[in-house]
Amino acid sequence: MRVTIISLDKWGYNDFIAKELERKGIITKHVNFYNLKYSYPSFLHRIANFFTKTFFNYNFKREHLNNVLVSTLRAQEKQDIILIIKGDNLSIKTLQSIKQKTNKMVTFLNDSMKRYPRMKKVYPYFDEVYAFDPDDIAEHGFKFITNYIYFDYKNLKLNTPKYGVFNISSLDKRYKTMPQFAEYFKANNIKYKLIAFAEKTTPELEKLNIEVTSKKHSLNDVFKLVTNANILLDLQRPKQKGLSF
Repeated sequence: MRVTIISLDKWGYNDFIAKELERKGIITKHVNFYNLKYSYPSFLHRIANFFTKTFFNYNFKREHLNNVLVSTLRAQEKQDIILIIKGDNLSIKTLQSIKQKTNKMVTFLNDSMKRYPRMKKVYPYFDEVYAFDPDDIAEHGFKFITNYIYFDYKNLKLNTPKYGVFNISSLDKRYKTMPQFAEYFKANNIKYKLIAFAEKTTPELEKLNIEVTSKKHSLNDVFKLVTNANILLDLQRPKQKGLSF
């Protein structure tokens, strides 16, 4: 059996899917959008892209991604399954081209349609659609599957917890939520470890002992932090239901 996975895998989550399929004897290829980055030839190209995507819905980066992806799959033999995770950056023309290279095209929508409405245009081109957001499942009849983080649970060593609660999140639109939880934990003498991805800290975050970092944490580092807490807190983004990563 031959399977190709196509995804934007910035954090390395989807690579574990590929490795697990290979372990089961399935010939697997993972095409990672993150490795297909577009570099502007000049500053003028950057300016031109701003105007074309703003006024004409034409994005140099997206066009580059679609062209490279089609060329990559054209060189492969036909696949039994092609799994595309999210895929809202792919054009209809690209999806139609990909479908010719597989017996079955599947997608997993690991973000909600309220956050990425373009997914409404692309999902009808798939043979099977999986989603984690209950609103999307109820409205469109998708199959349910959770988001995930890979744990080697068989070799996982649980530590004596240092913290009552742990969370690591991008600060983004949750910038008010995390401090509210920290204030509650502090007022109720609950020991916590909260890490926020942001460019810089603020006096409020420092006062609440929220660690701010712009450095990417490895999955192994995160696993160690998880095993040092009694509770893993999930802070949902606005316009999203269902468990996040």
